[in-house]
Amino acid sequence: MSSIYDKEELSGDDVQSEVFRRMEKYERKSFLECFSIYLGTAQILEFALKRLLEERFNVPEEDTEKLTLGQARVRLENVGLRSDYTELLKQVVKDRNNAAHELLENQALIGSLGVVAH
Repeated sequence: MSSIYDKEELSGDDVQSEVFRRMEKYERKSFLECFSIYLGTAQILEFALKRLLEERFNVPEEDTEKLTLGQARVRLENVGLRSDYTELLKQVVKDRNNAAHELLENQALIGSLGVVAH
């Protein structure tokens, strides 16, 4: 089977299969370890999207350095990145924002009640 990166368009099954393959790194890790891996990966994605804007779409570095993940996604959509990628990035941004702003807060609340998550 060819790499998903070689396909002109990704199906939902393509994306799901790749996500499940990449989820293996989370097995047998604590909540905070998983949280850290996820947010670190989102940060790496943000850097990669900024670099894509700079190298493929000739956006000056000074215009990308302060962009958030969501802002980088919008810029990529505006410069004509494939719509299947930008649609997927919309969900990634939503999920990352939920993790960054809600998930940790909820976990802290649950922990303050004496519940230990494994």
